[in-house]
Amino acid sequence: MRVLRKNKIGFVDLEIPSKSDPIKMVQLYLSSGLVEVAEPNTFGIFLGFPNDSLFVYQWNLNQQNDADIDAPEAWDIKTGRSSVVVGVLDSGTDWGHEDLDENIWRNPGEDSWSNPNDPNSGNGVDDDGNGFVDDWKGWDFANNNNDSRGPFWHGTSIAGICGAETNNDTGVAGIAGGWSGTGAKLLICQVGDWMPDGSVVDDAILYAVETGARIINMSFSIGQNPAVDAAIQFAYEQYECVLIAASGNSGGAVSYPAKHSCVIAVGATDSNDIRPEWSNHGPELEVVAPGVEILSTRPNSNYSSQNTDTSFTAPHVSGIVALLLSTNPDLTPDEIREIMQSTVEDKGEPRFDEYYGYGRVNAYKALKYALEHYGGMITKSFTIPPGETWTFQPGVTLKFADDVSLTVNGVVTVQGTSTEPIIFTSSSSNPSPGSWYGIVVEDGGRIELNHAKVKYATYGVKSSYADV
Repeated sequence: MRVLRKNKIGFVDLEIPSKSDPIKMVQLYLSSGLVEVAEPNTFGIFLGFPNDSLFVYQWNLNQQNDADIDAPEAWDIKTGRSSVVVGVLDSGTDWGHEDLDENIWRNPGEDSWSNPNDPNSGNGVDDDGNGFVDDWKGWDFANNNNDSRGPFWHGTSIAGICGAETNNDTGVAGIAGGWSGTGAKLLICQVGDWMPDGSVVDDAILYAVETGARIINMSFSIGQNPAVDAAIQFAYEQYECVLIAASGNSGGAVSYPAKHSCVIAVGATDSNDIRPEWSNHGPELEVVAPGVEILSTRPNSNYSSQNTDTSFTAPHVSGIVALLLSTNPDLTPDEIREIMQSTVEDKGEPRFDEYYGYGRVNAYKALKYALEHYGGMITKSFTIPPGETWTFQPGVTLKFADDVSLTVNGVVTVQGTSTEPIIFTSSSSNPSPGSWYGIVVEDGGRIELNHAKVKYATYGVKSSYADV
């Protein structure tokens, strides 16, 4: 035993022998009568708190009474990738906004406009042959032109919740907005100036999926029609697109398109995790998300928290799904719905009820469950914190980017089988030994390996103190 340090108020840090059990040593000290308190050391984690100037006011992402979606915890794992495209079907979006510009989807098949802020400065040619001339930044389906900004602020706020640039020292943080760089891309599809036009929604859905959107956000209600029904079904079945819609704000039954069986219907909760009376409900309601006084972007690089209704719940789910697909692009819509339903915070009757659905969404729990059950790509080092258990299921493969490590301060259980081992490996297309660091089990952590393979890591599984 060795004294490492003392502080001014009488606490002493001791180093115990390397093979000693810390818990038993603490019990020994306490029973000796020589000390008043004794505790084993623990290691915490640095949460992904961004430097966006208005983040402290985004209760929906991080809040002391935990009515939020645990965004900082999720960002320790994934922050959004530009390969994931979210179709924002709404009133248009100010794609020149200081906090959105870098995450606006730009059509790689079209020549860029000579003036990035002037839709009329294109070359007047349908370069990619998709039937839309100069659709460099999406399309205005309501007016049939390439200026997708629109006159109404609604779509700009929806886009900001899902994908405002994060950790860019400006404005707000988007759920899948990246980290000091580009995040998920926002494909702007204007479907109405001041109200949604049901006659163009089907065209916008088809355009979005054929352009590459894996997620479509619909923060509106319209009358049900067969063309939109068919477009939703087509997007879901043929393109494996995840469609998300607001449940409605009349306090009555779930509205359309949210009530469609291929759409995730999202209701609202407030900062006390309570459903407002105006949030529509019913058997089609799948989940709820924050929807009261949600701070987000407004046109002309402005911001506002005057965003209250279920419109602002849907982009929370779209952002979380973008994080999931950033981690594992092979996830299907059915798998994503199962992940979302299995990782909510249950707020109503146990499991499911018609007022909260399965519960209020949680970004961190969704990512954790997805990695445990479906695997995916880890692009930044992260830590499994004390008191938390991760259980990886048979057949899961986790791919780690170069120089990335997994640190275990909690418990990791690897439940592979002889026919379905769990693989921890490099994400490199041409891996070599040492491509990624490996798994580090720190003091207080534990890992239980059963039919696991650790490949191309610098040190495989490394531990100085813990059980391996």
